[in-house]
Amino acid sequence: MKTLVIIMLAITSSVCYGQTTTVEEYNWMINGYKDMIKKGQDVPDVKKGYSFVASREYSESRGDYLFTFRFLQRDKDKTLAGIVVTMTIISTGKVNYYGIPLGGWLGGKYYASEFMPKFEAEIKPLGWGSYYALTGTLTNLFASLAIPKE
Repeated sequence: MKTLVIIMLAITSSVCYGQTTTVEEYNWMINGYKDMIKKGQDVPDVKKGYSFVASREYSESRGDYLFTFRFLQRDKDKTLAGIVVTMTIISTGKVNYYGIPLGGWLGGKYYASEFMPKFEAEIKPLGWGSYYALTGTLTNLFASLAIPKE
């Protein structure tokens, strides 16, 4: 199951056509975003020099989980820096924050981000139900990215 999730994340991030996620960007996705929300700051007031792509935001409820994916974009060149994921456990109200790092293309081959192992370690403790919900939601997210909006 872990392999399936990682493959889907690689496919999802490769569709986004971003540059490789930097250390600073990844740290903000997994810590800064959570701190911003806890301080009550508005979502549009993201990290200086970045914005969320509103047209790409995706939310889906699956069983006891609500997932929200926000695409973090660099303002200077409009490339994607990564994907901020919020996973809410509906029955308890507990909220978990994750960052999906983007890899890049080099010589016609896709290379996973250096942060992918860190992301894998963060989601590893999730139980079967969380994995199942995340995998299904990523499938739908991928489909929504592949199908042009009218």
